[in-house]
Amino acid sequence: MIKAIISDLGKVVVDYDHRKSTRLLSQKSALTEKEMYDFIYMSKMDTKFDTGRLTPKALYEHIRRSTGLKMPFAEFKRVFSDIFSLKKDTAELYASLKKKGLRFCLLSNTNVLHYEWCKKRFPFLSFFEHTVLSYKTGVMKPHPRIYMEAVKKLGLKKEECVYVDDFPELAEAAELLGLHAVHFRNAGQLKKELNRLLTI
Repeated sequence: MIKAIISDLGKVVVDYDHRKSTRLLSQKSALTEKEMYDFIYMSKMDTKFDTGRLTPKALYEHIRRSTGLKMPFAEFKRVFSDIFSLKKDTAELYASLKKKGLRFCLLSNTNVLHYEWCKKRFPFLSFFEHTVLSYKTGVMKPHPRIYMEAVKKLGLKKEECVYVDDFPELAEAAELLGLHAVHFRNAGQLKKELNRLLTI
């Protein structure tokens, strides 16, 4: 019997566009927009930040020194983080399922700046009973430990949980560990797949 949904954050609960930030950062640096995007997101730097091995100030200083960025730290934090919007259809679906007794845990590969920004701007995130975040655990999906941390926090068996992610390989990794899993495409498709699982 399914008792809980463990949900990814980005592209499932909130939408985002990294290029919104890299566009603005590039305008105050020596890099083009593509070069700034590649410098941050196609390197291991974002992985270090998302696993808590790089502080926000250290990230900023590295970008500033390497790209000639002329932007104060406070502005950098805002520009770097102001890339999100709430996916209302998913929020409404999750709220309806919670009324039916399902429990919810948020599981995300994310960093402290992005998560704190989302938490302040989207009160819906307080909806989740538990959170498991890569910058706190020190490991990212698809590492088995981060999935099992979510199961452990819920106090349930693996087969009592459904994991939802927009990346198919990350959903598959959960399935290999014994959880049910859904590759998220849109809220309508997710509703159908969850309804099917809930009747098993």
